[in-house]
Amino acid sequence: PGGIPRRYLAIGVTGGVLLLWFAVTNYTPTQAASSDTVLRMEPVQSNSGTPTSCPSCPMCARCPGCASCPVCAPPAQTRVLSEPLAGITLRNQPGLCNEILRLGSAGDGGWNICNTYKSGEKCVVYSFGIRDDFSFDVANEQKGCEVHGFDPSVHIESSYNTPKRTFHLFGLGPTGSYGPGKAPFRWPGANYLKDTNSDTWELKSISDIRKTLSHDRIKILKIDVEGAEWFSLIEMLSSGLLNSGAIEQVLFELHFDPARYKLKDNGDSVTISQIADDDMDYIGILSGLLSSKMRMTKWQWNVGSTCCIEVSFMYDPNHATATSAIYGKGA
Repeated sequence: PGGIPRRYLAIGVTGGVLLLWFAVTNYTPTQAASSDTVLRMEPVQSNSGTPTSCPSCPMCARCPGCASCPVCAPPAQTRVLSEPLAGITLRNQPGLCNEILRLGSAGDGGWNICNTYKSGEKCVVYSFGIRDDFSFDVANEQKGCEVHGFDPSVHIESSYNTPKRTFHLFGLGPTGSYGPGKAPFRWPGANYLKDTNSDTWELKSISDIRKTLSHDRIKILKIDVEGAEWFSLIEMLSSGLLNSGAIEQVLFELHFDPARYKLKDNGDSVTISQIADDDMDYIGILSGLLSSKMRMTKWQWNVGSTCCIEVSFMYDPNHATATSAIYGKGA
């Protein structure tokens, strides 16, 4: 009594859902002239309702004043958007790599790298996230490299260690000791939302690990850490490590929550569209990566997945920085 009749409510809700479905399924990101494209669909509302852009802080376009750049404050509530909030296209760059090799397992566990191995060179490889497959590490050892494997979730020292391979029982992330269930979490987490750190984990940043192991230069940095790759990307971009030439190649498995992101296979490129609020600016972080001196040589789907991709980047000292980001509606 005194309210809106239920039949009108039902019609309104049904109509809204149909409009949302039509807008999302018919969205096609426009392409800019650059080979790497970032598309901002609209100014983003902060929790206070004030549009923010933070042009001086490209990794954090949604943080008011960039005070907490590059990790944004959680939104007051998650919105599913009538059109993607932001999008980015990651594109294979021709001419940078003469030969791409698949090292390790043909399926999950193997990785695409640029074949730049040279006889007699000092070759150091970091492999983060091993679980039960270190075929990639073995393949790099066979190439003559000194290989370091890192994973806080397994005890495989006896099967892993050789004169040129060393296992470390700590992981990649904000440096610290994390009690059970306290390790920093990004979707999907260990074993796709099924596990957390049941034991105390030690995590260390890339900078701290390089300092501890006295490695000035890393030939290949492989990161497969079930969502925690975003923390390491932030660190490497913020510190300028990816522009320094200290890392020749970096390989990531990038994870996107399908409730928040939609991925489209374009052949030699992949477009990532954000379709719901998130508390970390993935699109901005990827924009920072494209604006660095790292260029993508290869992407592919993670085996059996449409929400996770494997990407391989290579340092290019001639790549102009900070040219790939386009912000603002209509840019």
